[in-house]
Parts: sequence; C-alpha cells; structure tokens
Amino acid sequence: IEALKVLKNGDFATADSESYIKIWSGRNYLLIKTLNANSDKINVLEVLSSGVLVSGSNNITFWDIATGSRLKTLNPLSATVTCLKETSDGMLFIGGNTKKLAYYDGTSTFTIENALQSSSCNGFSLYNDTYLMVAQPSNSIDIYDVSLTSNPVRSSPINLGGSSICVESLRKIFLSFYLSNFDI
Repeated sequence: IEALKVLKNGDFATADSESYIKIWSGRNYLLIKTLNANSDKINVLEVLSSGVLVSGSNNITFWDIATGSRLKTLNPLSATVTCLKETSDGMLFIGGNTKKLAYYDGTSTFTIENALQSSSCNGFSLYNDTYLMVAQPSNSIDIYDVSLTSNPVRSSPINLGGSSICVESLRKIFLSFYLSNFDI
C-alpha cells in the first residue's frame, strides 16, 4: 500500500504500486470496488471537501467515488506527484519530485517555480488553513502563508539539522516556530 485515506462516510481508500485504488468498507473491511488508474505507482490520495477523491502519480486524477469514474486528469508539475492538500476554501496544493509547487482552484492550475529548496516534497501539513508546511528531504521545512493563494509567501526555512520527521509532527514544530518568531 502506497497511500491510505479515510473517506467522508467512514470507508477508506488505498492505492498500490500497480496503479489500483481500492475502496474498502469501514464497517466490515470488505472490498467495495477497485478503480484502475492506468498510470504509474500512485503515491498519494486526498479527499476533497466535495467528497471527490484525488490520486497523485505522474499526474493528478479526480475520481467520483460513488460511480468509480474518472472526472478529470491534470499534469500541473510535469513531475511525479507526492503531496496533495486541500484548504477549506477548496484550493488543492500539489507537490512532487520537483522544486515547483502548484495549486488548483477548481478551474485553473497555477505553478510556483523554484518554490522549494530541495528537488522534492516529502509531505504537506496545513495549520489553521493558513500555513502550508512542506517537508523536504534536505531536512528542512518551508512554511507558506497560503491565505493569499494568488501569491503564497514563504517564510524562512526551518532546518532540522539532519533529523528525520513525521509530517504530522510538523504542527508542533510550526507552533514552536510561530510562537518564537511572531509577537502574539
């Protein structure tokens, strides 16, 4: 299993290295349906507030979970997609094996060139729907103020000095960073 995401109804989706997405019952853990992405390995899944499932591989694909149909496919990075995160206002942030970040507003895709210090994104975490934290293999974290999505602003990177980190612990690091750098 390459990716796992809990769906809004309590069921869950898994993705594997053979480009299949499987939808499982959250009640009895039985397989409900299989979606064939017809692509390379799926690296990440995200469930949008609308209930649409998004998969990331060498592109991003939007899925109607109820019917199993593919709604659309985009290639915003021209690279392997490894990170997806939606904000409460419906912006979908996209990262991958590139220095670029992208976001999709439901209509258009926007790319931020040379956004990352490293050449890939290891994980996203969103804090207060305002700050997108990007974990990178260079043991650093970039924090973007994404409240103004037309021009996300990056703070000074946080360097973790060679330690590895779980993406979900980014929230604690961010709070520490935020409290020590801003007068609140």
